[in-house]
Amino acid sequence: MIVVPKPSLRWISVLIAGLLVSAATLLVAQTRKPSEAEVRNAPKIGEVRAFNKDFGFIVVDAGSNRGVKPRMQLGVRRSGKLVIIAIVETVTGETATCGLLGYIPPTEPTTNAPRVGDDVIAYPPKG
Repeated sequence: MIVVPKPSLRWISVLIAGLLVSAATLLVAQTRKPSEAEVRNAPKIGEVRAFNKDFGFIVVDAGSNRGVKPRMQLGVRRSGKLVIIAIVETVTGETATCGLLGYIPPTEPTTNAPRVGDDVIAYPPKG
């Protein structure tokens, strides 16, 4: 008899996150890649205020007050370069919580990990 261990909450959350990232990656793959100049010159709509590296989400200080809506794509920019793309999951008046596309929780910091204080821009930027 095969015994299947009971899945843990962490295992289930990683599975769900993987499925969401896969679906969102397909959406982004259909989007034109912006030029470096478009990313650099895009107007800042907010900043990263918190980053959860274990579950791959960020909180930004831009909400419905700045036109942010659920399922909207945002770019995280540092030193004029795109770090990672985020998908808005929940929005309040002044904040939004976003999942990160293509982010795999690292054991050490990586270059595609957002940092508190990084700029947030609309993605893709209007060129």
